[in-house]
Amino acid sequence: MLLAETATRVGAQLGGRAGLLSAALLVRDPGNGDEPEPSGVGVAATRRAGGHYVISWIGDAHALSWDGERLIRRTTPHTLAEQLRVHGFVVDPATADWITTALPQATPATVLSVECDDSLVLLCSDGIDCIPANELEGIVRDFAHEPQALADSIVAAASEDAEGYRDDVTVVVIRAPEEG
Repeated sequence: MLLAETATRVGAQLGGRAGLLSAALLVRDPGNGDEPEPSGVGVAATRRAGGHYVISWIGDAHALSWDGERLIRRTTPHTLAEQLRVHGFVVDPATADWITTALPQATPATVLSVECDDSLVLLCSDGIDCIPANELEGIVRDFAHEPQALADSIVAAASEDAEGYRDDVTVVVIRAPEEG
């Protein structure tokens, strides 16, 4: 909770990248070696003058935006599976959970950012990966003007995998104010 609050408070003032880097500082101290190594991932969005969003992330947190017709993935997970996929390798699904860069390794070069002008942005945990893309897009289409109903519907759509595991699904819906 402290990491999320730090990222949010600093991010609101200085931008998402600064917020995530500030949260990272809280888990960078290696301690004396007796405690478990801390970890964490994050995604943040800030709305700039002119209406565009700056989305920053590290790890396998996701951001998607809705342009009124289609859902667009704005982030790329920092996982072994994604690195292998980008380089043309066949991916073992087990590598999807192997995070290659997380908050303890955060630097200005590893906290990535992207901009978008869409009026609806979803910040999500990696649990949304269990929802088929066409189903997720349909949910967004149906509830794009009802942020709370949209978040509730996405969380409810998450299902168990073949082994009976259901990953957690966290969703924050950011909807720009209507113009006019």
